[in-house]
Amino acid sequence: KVRVNFVSAGLIETEQAESVYGDRATIDRVAATVPLGRMGTPSDVADAIVFLASPSAAFMSGSNIVVDGGGELRAPEPVVASE
Repeated sequence: KVRVNFVSAGLIETEQAESVYGDRATIDRVAATVPLGRMGTPSDVADAIVFLASPSAAFMSGSNIVVDGGGELRAPEPVVASE
């Protein structure tokens, strides 16, 4: 009679983002690698948690809600000119 669900969050922009990524331009470049074009917010994750705690999720157990904007794209490898 115990339900266990979880949320897997992708890149989430918090008030400490600059301490991790540096300046705004770098944060914007990182955000551009997410298919939805932005990093998530704490509210995006909270909304998923509220859903899991609601009656709407009463028949869910063992589920993972992925909140990642579609995943993270890998940055292209740098092109190195051969000599």
